[in-house]
Amino acid sequence: MSHTDFNKAFDLTGQTALITGGGTGLGFGMAWCFVASGARVVLVGRRKVKLAQACSLLGDNAFALPGDVTKLKTAGAIFEAAERLAGPVTILVNNAGVHLKKPAAQTTDAEFASEPVWKVSKDFTLSLSYFCAQFRTSCGCVIQLI
Repeated sequence: MSHTDFNKAFDLTGQTALITGGGTGLGFGMAWCFVASGARVVLVGRRKVKLAQACSLLGDNAFALPGDVTKLKTAGAIFEAAERLAGPVTILVNNAGVHLKKPAAQTTDAEFASEPVWKVSKDFTLSLSYFCAQFRTSCGCVIQLI
């Protein structure tokens, strides 16, 4: 595969990705790759300053959308606001969530099953995915991180 063919394989020109938890970590890394491939990205998260910093690093194709993904009833408003900022969402990246910063082997059963660790990722991402699939037919891809 030539370098040109490789670039075409990852061309996302004209696509818009909504990335929950996109201001830092894996979400920011994915946003960087999407922008480098030509996509617009809408970064959703609670920390306005982190979102603004991420967007300033990513450039003109990045948009900050402050929002709390733990509030399930806001899914519709998040999509509507994202589309006003950057156009129809065609890629959804369910990345938001909290995690324990310790090795899995050192995680107790109680920590693993705790509400704060999994609820944000599990409940919101599933409802956002469902909303996207049911009500936003322009959405072409869902990436689920757990």
